[in-house]
Amino acid sequence: MAFDLSNRRMADTNELNIIDPLSGDDTGWVITFAGPGHEKAVKQVNRMISKGLKKSRTKGGAASFSVEEIKEQGVDFIVERIIDWEGLVDGGKEIEFDEDIAKKLLAEPELSWARKQCDQFLADDASFIKRSVKN
Repeated sequence: MAFDLSNRRMADTNELNIIDPLSGDDTGWVITFAGPGHEKAVKQVNRMISKGLKKSRTKGGAASFSVEEIKEQGVDFIVERIIDWEGLVDGGKEIEFDEDIAKKLLAEPELSWARKQCDQFLADDASFIKRSVKN
């Protein structure tokens, strides 16, 4: 029996349904993320590598980042992979996806539960593996 790679190719995008941390219910907030092979993700990796190389050159070897830079990079990592979202409301007002708004929201300590769900989703390769009829 041979392993068929066509059953394990990464999808270009996938959706994350944000779950309410208290009830465990679906919130209706759905975020569409770029998969690892998507143009947005490839650009992101190239930018991150370039930034790390520049920083290591200016620091004489090892790149070091402040706590604030690491926090900012974590939020940026998520936001740069977002293609769009739907179903997000604050105080009765719908919030359409915008990178600046997303950065502000996901940097809020009070919304760390949503940020963690995004981190976990993006860190898990299985989030983007296409499901075949056989699976």
